[in-house]
Amino acid sequence: MFQYVIALIVIIVFILLIIKKPTIETYVLFVCYSLPFINTKILPLDFGFVKAFDVVTVMSFFIFMKKFLTFDKKINTWIYLTLVILFWVITLISKINSEFPTSNLYLLYPVFNIFIFARFLYIYLWGNNNLFLNLLPAIRKALVFVLIFMLFQIIFGLNFTFYTALGQNTFDEATGLIRYPGMFSESQYNGQFLALSSFLFMIMDKSKNKNQNYLIYFGFVLFLIAIVLAGSRSALGGFVLGCIFLVSISSIRIKLYTILSFVFGTFAFYLYKPDSGIFGRAENLGDDLSFRQSIWTETSFIIDKYPMLGIGFGNFESYLMKYHQDMYLQIESDGELIYFTQPENGYLKILVEQGYLAFIIFILLLAIPFFQNIYLAVLGKLPRYKGFVMAGLISWIVAFNTVYSFLDYRLLVMVASFTVILIIPPHKSSGVKSK
Repeated sequence: MFQYVIALIVIIVFILLIIKKPTIETYVLFVCYSLPFINTKILPLDFGFVKAFDVVTVMSFFIFMKKFLTFDKKINTWIYLTLVILFWVITLISKINSEFPTSNLYLLYPVFNIFIFARFLYIYLWGNNNLFLNLLPAIRKALVFVLIFMLFQIIFGLNFTFYTALGQNTFDEATGLIRYPGMFSESQYNGQFLALSSFLFMIMDKSKNKNQNYLIYFGFVLFLIAIVLAGSRSALGGFVLGCIFLVSISSIRIKLYTILSFVFGTFAFYLYKPDSGIFGRAENLGDDLSFRQSIWTETSFIIDKYPMLGIGFGNFESYLMKYHQDMYLQIESDGELIYFTQPENGYLKILVEQGYLAFIIFILLLAIPFFQNIYLAVLGKLPRYKGFVMAGLISWIVAFNTVYSFLDYRLLVMVASFTVILIIPPHKSSGVKSK
């Protein structure tokens, strides 16, 4: 019930704001400020499972439809427009052509709504300094709230949440190990979100004084601690690779400092030998990998049967219940059987449900802006803020390999925002450099 109340408040506040100031800026900044709450549901599963983000986005689409459908011929975005339309069409064909065309239709909402948000964000950021003046401060404030919520969860326990049930991997009864999910229902989602978002606290604003910038750096440190407490190895691994990427495009001085920090960190690790969060799960690494590989192998066989269009978007669980009844988890406490809703791998879920066509488009939507900025980095023309954004995306790309996280709008919005920032040319959204 608490979720419904929050979602209702979010929607009412948005309506009041959009009436007072009916602009795309109002919508975009509202989504950023209310980021912790946009995934709350306003309708239960039996009535469509609509979430707060769905409502405010659809409302904004109809209010600003003319601007949404108006494209400047001078701005070359045809390739992304083509890819998005193809992705929509293939996803719908895949669903309609499947054995379960009417199951889990609510899962289709994000496929359309997140691109609506991305379009409005692109319009908002193009040709001005809104990225630094408004967008980043709004997202950072929301992220601080996420950290504070997780702090209270650490103090008061896992009962401090607005979910009726948390993921099975948040607490290990045998070892007492806690993997804090924060504002999410799954600790892996939390780890992905924290790793992706942490790099925004590395982007410095020259308009602020030195102490204010140091405070933002401190936020980056707090996010690193939170990643460890979330207990997601893939998120930490992605975070490390993101940092390695930053070092690779940095000066010799930064590379030297990084090596010294790594040596010091390694020494401290072996001296302290922590046994909480991620480090407390090291002994299970081999078992976890074997478990996942068994699921990945079975999933690959299904992909071979339906290579082009997959088994239909959102149909993985339904397909298993009919054809692979051996792929389930048994809850030890009451013996309940739970079939997998995803193959423990985000990329495989897209492949098995939507096929190679949609998967290739998905990869292109990420790869094209990413490698365009890699090219800028090779030429020495990459703005520092884009380097941090790329590092954040790298962390998510790695962590996505272990869990499909697009069921949560908060992660979707962050991934879409990072991608849009990379798409927009530096001279169209610049003005503040980072240290």
